[in-house]
Amino acid sequence: MSNSRKSAGKKPLIFIGAAGLCAVIAGAFAFGETRPAADKINDSSLIIGTYLIDFEALNEENQALAEKNAQDTSQFKVYYKSELNEGVWYDITDAESVSDITLTNSRIVDNAVIDKLELTLYFKADGSVVDFSTGEEVSKQEINGMFYPAEMSELSAVLKQQDIVKTLAENTDDDDADDETKAKHKLHVKEVEELDKLFLPISDSTCSGLIKDMDSLDAVIGSSEGSAKDAATAVKVKKRAELDNYCRGVVCDRIDEIVTELTNHDNAAHAELIALLTSAESEIKGNMSDTQSEIGAEPTDTVGRKQQELQDALLEAAKSGDSAAAEKAAQTLSVLEAMINGDSTDGAAAAELSGEMLDDAMSSIGDEISAILNGTHDYYKEGGSGMSAQEVLAQIQTEIADAEQLAKDKAFYTTGSTTSDEYNKQLSGDLSTLGLMLSAMAESGGGSDDLSRQVIAAAADSADSVLSAAAKAEASAKPTTDEQKQINDLESRLDTAYGKYLDALNSGNDSGAESALALVDSLREQLDGLRDDVAAQVGDLVKELFGEMNSTDPDKDKLRELNAQLSVDKGYLSDVDRALLEQALAAVEDMQAAVESGSVSKSETAYDSLSGALQNVPGDLVDDSVKADILSYMASLLAEDSSSDGATDTGGFAGLLNDIMKDISAANRGEFTPDDGDIEDMGESGDIGGTGGIDTEDSIIAALYEYKLVIPSLNIYSNTMSIEKSGTVFIDMQALAREAGLKRFVSGEVYVFRGDDILIELTPGSSTAYVGDKLYAPSAEPYFSGDVLYVSADLVAAGLKLVAETENGTTFIR
Repeated sequence: MSNSRKSAGKKPLIFIGAAGLCAVIAGAFAFGETRPAADKINDSSLIIGTYLIDFEALNEENQALAEKNAQDTSQFKVYYKSELNEGVWYDITDAESVSDITLTNSRIVDNAVIDKLELTLYFKADGSVVDFSTGEEVSKQEINGMFYPAEMSELSAVLKQQDIVKTLAENTDDDDADDETKAKHKLHVKEVEELDKLFLPISDSTCSGLIKDMDSLDAVIGSSEGSAKDAATAVKVKKRAELDNYCRGVVCDRIDEIVTELTNHDNAAHAELIALLTSAESEIKGNMSDTQSEIGAEPTDTVGRKQQELQDALLEAAKSGDSAAAEKAAQTLSVLEAMINGDSTDGAAAAELSGEMLDDAMSSIGDEISAILNGTHDYYKEGGSGMSAQEVLAQIQTEIADAEQLAKDKAFYTTGSTTSDEYNKQLSGDLSTLGLMLSAMAESGGGSDDLSRQVIAAAADSADSVLSAAAKAEASAKPTTDEQKQINDLESRLDTAYGKYLDALNSGNDSGAESALALVDSLREQLDGLRDDVAAQVGDLVKELFGEMNSTDPDKDKLRELNAQLSVDKGYLSDVDRALLEQALAAVEDMQAAVESGSVSKSETAYDSLSGALQNVPGDLVDDSVKADILSYMASLLAEDSSSDGATDTGGFAGLLNDIMKDISAANRGEFTPDDGDIEDMGESGDIGGTGGIDTEDSIIAALYEYKLVIPSLNIYSNTMSIEKSGTVFIDMQALAREAGLKRFVSGEVYVFRGDDILIELTPGSSTAYVGDKLYAPSAEPYFSGDVLYVSADLVAAGLKLVAETENGTTFIR
């Protein structure tokens, strides 16, 4: 290979990719292995740099080689011979679509232009490469090979310096020269000798072994098709990266030796070359770091290990010439990589592969935990595994999470769904197996050091989580009740009816909208009735759940089943009821965590949230007796710890326990209800009302806080458009509609406010509204005060697709 290189700044080549040209079917060249004339080259051929590439041979590796050649030769044009337009050549540099090579004449290139181009290599569809200068096939590994240091772009400046010092050595080679010239000659000769060592080809066993690996993979790539071909090519790219980095490492070692030699010889005299070499080495190491991402680190997760296993199997089969085994490994590898990338793939093959990996993950988890508990893990050996206790624990937790995901993958690829009964049955079975294994290992004991104790605790926690997920999947697979089936049907009909209602509104058909809204209201009324029935069922579940939690010896399996059924059934509640119930249940968990932490102040804060959340849950969903049960459960937790040393704040839990007991009494009396509060007008006498802009940028910050409501996008700055009630800011919706240019439509008790891309539908006194076609639960119900319709600021903000915030008494919607 030539050592000469043309220097050129890097310029990205942007051209239509394979996806854009997928309609083109490439054919095999009919000519021999010497360079053909432009009109003899078959359609669907590319010229990138000095390389002629059959479109079927255009893959990630070949494109990278061609783009590097384009940089090296400064031939930045990209040409394509189109089958879409009778074999015409096009300049597709920077082309953006197929239309650029079918609908325009400006990119057409004459055959004479193509004939004048230098073409050196021909990449054939079968994967082979031909050198046009000899007509002979060459190994792709010979192209831009890092084992020729002279081909390394990082050494281009050093390569030029080599030519310079050779010339200087020749010019000072004179026996009759003076002593100074002879001394310079010796220095130049020394540099020539050292640089000759640097540019020697790398031909050790590691280098030759990697080259043979890639030659073997070329044969597989040439005989494979589709995703299997892509998978084999990806392995080849990885091997080339390994070769490149190995060769770069050898060159860095050579540079270190040369710098040491030149420094010892005459540091000052060789300073310029030493600096040049040091700079080149720094660039090489930087590129090594970049290339390492293509090689990747040693995999520690199940999927990564399976990917590595398949890559190794593919390579071994390729090296042994077993094309059938290589093809099988490539096909399986392509399935795995499609799964990793979220691409569509063969469901049956993906399900089988997911099952294999799930088995591998569970086996690995079992081996890892067992080794820790019996003290045989590498962590305990002299020299250790190189991992800390926390890293070992984190790795096990990651593998458990991987196993849970693989169970989901297996169920999905087996059934083609994530919601079907079959999916949930499959998932429940595999998660149960995983959870029971973890539970058994946690209960097996063994080990007495911190790591083993942490692993046992982590296994127990993970078992509980996985078994809970299994129970939820099992509950989801059970037949739905008649009420739930009817809700599903009504929701589907409501979506259709509401769509017609929106269409009528958007077309200005007010009478049609009113008629459509009547059907929507009827369907909503039917849904409300059914959801009342579901709410009663959910309330019974909540009562049974906390009854079990309050028992002296709670049954963990029953608690999981109840929680799982609750997670399914609450999905059939109204959005508002579900949100309020979920808020209360989340507050229970937060309270548990606060009590377990032993912090009185955290527990008091958590209880404030829990108390408020429980009060807001409607009584027909969770009645007062159940709320009392929930509060009793909290009290039992506090009673256990009220006198313990775990309470980290002065005074212990006695005060909080007393407050909870009072609330239990209130709940039993039916008086555990939220306080409605009072209305306070935010305006003051003499306030400036209306809307208007702010004049100068310098005064804008101070001026904003002079107003109670600021909506910059609507140019609204007002002191009279908003009021406050129980801490919630309400806005005069009719006044805002006038200022914002919103149209108002009223049908019975329903008010609709509509703009270009704004739609808010609300009913005074209702806890739900619609923003666009989405149900929205405002922080407070809209209401009338006299003739003024007040709407909470958060609902207004949602309708405007903005966010409401209150600062220093000013509400901003922006």
